[in-house]
Amino acid sequence: VKHDGLVHISELANKYFSNRQYAEAADLYGQLSALDPGNVNIQNNLGLTLHYISRSEEALAVLKKGAALNPDNQRIWLTLGYVNMELGNLDEAKLSLKTAEQIDPDNDVGRSASKMRSEL
Repeated sequence: VKHDGLVHISELANKYFSNRQYAEAADLYGQLSALDPGNVNIQNNLGLTLHYISRSEEALAVLKKGAALNPDNQRIWLTLGYVNMELGNLDEAKLSLKTAEQIDPDNDVGRSASKMRSEL
């Protein structure tokens, strides 16, 4: 039962996010994060969504925690780089994007990281 509930909340959160209802999405991603704190994909989504609703310091804290939790998760490094770039934290952005790129330079996430880094 617990798993079905998580799946439902996750689908709803993703739907809100797709519809740019970021406050609602952030609320649900926050609930999911509390229920499944080891899930780095949830941390990634929560961090990005918090940034979109101008809670960027909180977003950075969530993303850093997620990256520390699973340093091999390429997408969270890309998101961390993106949020830092948006906030003007260019050194941190470069470092995060370089990390994302090094994990796998040849996939979409790696190429995105490389492109963003070249624009800094």
